[in-house]
Amino acid sequence: SEQNPDGADAIRIKGTDYIDIVIGGMTGLFAVWNVADTTPVFYVDERGDTDIAGDLTVGTLLLADGSITDSGGAIDFGNENLTTGGTIDITGNVLFLRGATPQFHIIDTTSGHDEFIFVGDLDRLELLSGAQRNIITFMGVTNALAGNVGIGTNTPDDKLQVVGNVIIGDSEAGVDYTLTWDGENSNGVLTWMEDEDRLDFADSVRVGDGTNQVDIDNTGDLTFVGSAGLPFAEIYARDNTATTSTSTTKVQILIFDTDGESNNMTPDHAQDHITVVKAGMYKIDASISIKNSSGSAHVISLEMYKNNGTVVFNNIHAGRTLGTGTDVGNLTMSGIVDVAANDTLEFWITSDSGTARIVTVEDIDFCAIQIGGT
Repeated sequence: SEQNPDGADAIRIKGTDYIDIVIGGMTGLFAVWNVADTTPVFYVDERGDTDIAGDLTVGTLLLADGSITDSGGAIDFGNENLTTGGTIDITGNVLFLRGATPQFHIIDTTSGHDEFIFVGDLDRLELLSGAQRNIITFMGVTNALAGNVGIGTNTPDDKLQVVGNVIIGDSEAGVDYTLTWDGENSNGVLTWMEDEDRLDFADSVRVGDGTNQVDIDNTGDLTFVGSAGLPFAEIYARDNTATTSTSTTKVQILIFDTDGESNNMTPDHAQDHITVVKAGMYKIDASISIKNSSGSAHVISLEMYKNNGTVVFNNIHAGRTLGTGTDVGNLTMSGIVDVAANDTLEFWITSDSGTARIVTVEDIDFCAIQIGGT
């Protein structure tokens, strides 16, 4: 018996090699091992408690056949000075040794139910919630910092950016890929039919801003709203009495007085032409009622030009003979033309009789309707 360096009474046992100390029975004991020959040198009866008032330093491994619990403080791994703000603070890497299927559970201490289950193997990582429910279906993922999420990129430009292909369902050929909203439609709202190389929508499809839009319903009906749809325009004149002088040199018909219906084109009766806004193929229809106002019979020709008579469309042409007196003749023209944006379309008239003639274009209607791209 002697005193420790701090002055407290103590029992000190010294040995030249090793000392075996057994406290309690020899059943269910924990051992402190001798570093030199790995033999147990100190046992603690599991039915009692061992308190270490200071720090416990272990040179190699700390092995426990039972549980290590904390009575209310914090546990810090990898940091000599306890700095944790939570129950466990780990500085460094964490290695989980697993079985055939690794799982990591986060459990609600009140209900005892799994809040999150991470299940992984060499090929995948599954995130489950509650009774192993799909986390995407039953939980919301919120970016509290209002940042962006990127897949295939470290610098996403928006809330979600995917660089690469997106596959819904099995990527094997012949398998349909389906996008379902809220599980309300068992067939999915959007299905890629692999075998038929077709995209199917279960309900209607809408493209537009709510004011100008195109709707396709599930029966295939197409509806345009607002200014949506292919371009078209119309100009016309009715019961005109103004005369037009013609000769072997073409002159433009300048008696249009009304703009008709239009969409994404510019009808301009004041300039007696229609202006193209979107390039493409256009169907042209024109009907004309013209009266002889010069007495003698003569032959007239009408043609469509563009850009103030600089380019003729040879397929939009008609001609006829006007009889003597005030003979009235009707002409119709139609055809398909390829035009560019900002082209102007107009009609011109020529006298084929070799002399100047006077005519009255009493009625004329001119329509241009886009039917395709260039």
